[in-house]
Amino acid sequence: MFSDLFEIILYGLKKVLTSRLLVLGLLVVVMFSSLIFKLYDLQVVRSSYYQENYTQLTRKTQTTEATRGKIYDRNGELLAYNELTYSVTFTDTGRLSDGFAKNEMLIPLIELLTRHGVDIAGSFPMSRDAGGNLVFTTRTEGEKRVLLMNIYGISDTADFDTEDRYGKIMYANPDPEYFYNYALHKFGIGFKREGYNRKNEADYTYELDPDVALKLLNLRYSMYLMSYMKYEAVDIAHNLDLSTVTEILERGSEFPDVAIEESYLRKYNYSQYYSHILGYTGVADPEKLKELKELDESYEDGDVVGRAGLEEIMETDLAGTKGSRTLMLDSEGRILEVYDVVEPKTGDDLYLTLDTELMRAVYHILEQKLAGILCARLVDYDVNLDDVQDTTKIQIPVKDAYFQLINNNVLAMSEFARPDASGPEMEMYASYQSQIASMTRELRDLLVTRNTVSFNDQPAYLQDFYNCLYDYLTSSGIFTVTEAIRNDEMYRNWNTGKAGFPEFLHYAIDNSWINVTTLSHDSRYTTTEETYAMTVEAILDQMQSYTPYGKLIYKYLIKDGVISGRQVCLALYYQGVLPWDEEAVGNLSAGGSPYQFLYGKIQNLEITPAQLALDPCTASCSVIDVNTGDPLAIVSYPGYDNNMFSGTVNASYYHSLLNDLSRPLYNNATQARTAPGSTFKMMTAFAGLQEGVIDPYEQILDGGIFTENNLKLRCWIYPDSH
Repeated sequence: MFSDLFEIILYGLKKVLTSRLLVLGLLVVVMFSSLIFKLYDLQVVRSSYYQENYTQLTRKTQTTEATRGKIYDRNGELLAYNELTYSVTFTDTGRLSDGFAKNEMLIPLIELLTRHGVDIAGSFPMSRDAGGNLVFTTRTEGEKRVLLMNIYGISDTADFDTEDRYGKIMYANPDPEYFYNYALHKFGIGFKREGYNRKNEADYTYELDPDVALKLLNLRYSMYLMSYMKYEAVDIAHNLDLSTVTEILERGSEFPDVAIEESYLRKYNYSQYYSHILGYTGVADPEKLKELKELDESYEDGDVVGRAGLEEIMETDLAGTKGSRTLMLDSEGRILEVYDVVEPKTGDDLYLTLDTELMRAVYHILEQKLAGILCARLVDYDVNLDDVQDTTKIQIPVKDAYFQLINNNVLAMSEFARPDASGPEMEMYASYQSQIASMTRELRDLLVTRNTVSFNDQPAYLQDFYNCLYDYLTSSGIFTVTEAIRNDEMYRNWNTGKAGFPEFLHYAIDNSWINVTTLSHDSRYTTTEETYAMTVEAILDQMQSYTPYGKLIYKYLIKDGVISGRQVCLALYYQGVLPWDEEAVGNLSAGGSPYQFLYGKIQNLEITPAQLALDPCTASCSVIDVNTGDPLAIVSYPGYDNNMFSGTVNASYYHSLLNDLSRPLYNNATQARTAPGSTFKMMTAFAGLQEGVIDPYEQILDGGIFTENNLKLRCWIYPDSH
């Protein structure tokens, strides 16, 4: 029995061993065993090794910026140089899926930088004025046009004033608030991803601090301009201190694609004296970039170039030559290898013929002379200009000086309305609230009843307010003067003062000159009279936040004595314009003379002619070496701090300069067109000597007035002579 079983098993084994399937089966087992072993090795034994060494390699050529040349005066005094600082940058590697992800990452980064007092870099030319209203900060109409086309996403100006694909109008002259909201929507700022561009997208928004929103818009616009340049870093902020750098690095996991880099920041010594001569640097705008590319093709978006003064004129000499390097990057954008390095060439240094000590002395002499003229003309009573015979001896009522402290933004109107404002500020604001309500009612009654009195026959205060209304309509884009309007008889009559503003406004609405789409209109009002009344109401309602309107209210409150000089002068201390002085505050509060107070501050230059922006508030002086013709000093008063434009343009500071009535950005030494005065006598004397009409010893009596050719041109000495 067992022998039979053994024979059966032996037969079966023999059968299997002699079968060709055995070889195939063994081969399959070996193969699967090898596969299982390899999978185990890959996924368990050596998984970390393969994970670290897996890369998706990308080759990229990167330009390296050249160090800008320095600028010196004639004595080797350093005027402009480069300071090594830390910057925070963003490089789009694709890790953030879309714009919404970028917004979510950038908002906490902006909040961090703001907490550390760091200005955000960016290219979006809008800011808020002293009253909190949005304004454009473009330098030219060309810059503004490029901005509008970029945000609207159009390439032809013919598309202006048409609807985009979402039904929004792409205005050629948009209201700043409208355009700002349009830009926010373009970049999804304040919107959630899931509801974006839906009919009910208002249900998918979130609250965002207005300042944070504007800063985020600045960054997103800069990223948009650089979007076609993959792996190129976009500057977020410059000049970081170590505490800011440390916090960003500690929270690095929250900020993907954000890096800390060393960079050079352009710095200026003696900026107040040299600002108009040296100018400043900044990111090239599209127009400037196009111009520079014609000279040197290496210029590209995001380059920092000279934007004014010698920095702009000598750009190609100061800029140097860029270098380059080739990078091998992994899938995370990390640098694995650097090769083919070409070092950049530093820009040329620039030596000027100007003398810094002379520049400084001339600047302060000009300021002191202007202050002396103001003090000589400042009086503590009202002045009737109709009684003035000699324009060189016009006196300045101190009330004008009080108002200029508000009008020229030395005192911020917005501070008066703060809950924790000082007593004098609260008193002024209470008077303002009462007066603006009263003035608005008066204007409403005059406009609705269509007062037909011509502009020229209106009282002076109404002329001021009507002009303010007209300026608001034009500056906000509600009314645009076209060639056809300019040739219209009604417009000409308004322009020459023959027609009143109410009459002009009604005519403008009837003829569709007023862009009512920018006003809040109730569609139920359909008759002409109802439309007119509602348009007036909408205009006056929007005027409440128009800064010039508010300033005009303060002007007449001060002029009429409702707001006193004491209140204005005390506000200088409470707003920190003047350093706190307990004795001076006590003296003013106890009834001390605000006239004597302000007179003394002007005399001591604690309040400068530039701050008051009264006539005269500007001056210039050029000093030339008569032996060589070299300029030794070219001074324009007032100056400004061009360091505020270096790296990141401080938008609020730039806007304050644009709105400063003393025009600090204007170079009075080279741009002002003024009569040469007595300096021209040398030219006529040389001509007379050359022609033999006079000899070197001849004397000429100047009667102080020129009466030839039916002219009556008076000299400063008239009615005296010399």
